[in-house]
Amino acid sequence: MTDTPKTIHRKGTATSSGQSKSKRGRGAPQGNLNALTTGRHTAKVRARRKETWEFTSGVGALVRHIEALYGFRISRRRPRKQRWPVMPESLRRKYREEARK
Repeated sequence: MTDTPKTIHRKGTATSSGQSKSKRGRGAPQGNLNALTTGRHTAKVRARRKETWEFTSGVGALVRHIEALYGFRISRRRPRKQRWPVMPESLRRKYREEARK
């Protein structure tokens, strides 16, 4: 009976059983107390971003399909914000009157 020698492998490489732990090694090694546990690059947040991207791309495909069926285009752009707030007519009159005095 021959046993394969157990060696230390980096994350993402084959173990002694021949299986891969993960696709690629990300983040700090196990046992590192300074490991990233919150924030932008955690597995939970990455998974949420992926779900959001898949959902929005599916919605975009559905919109394109509806546009092709009915022959019209739905605007995908947000309306521009006004650079200067529009002053109500009553205030304009007030300032005009004050300027004339």
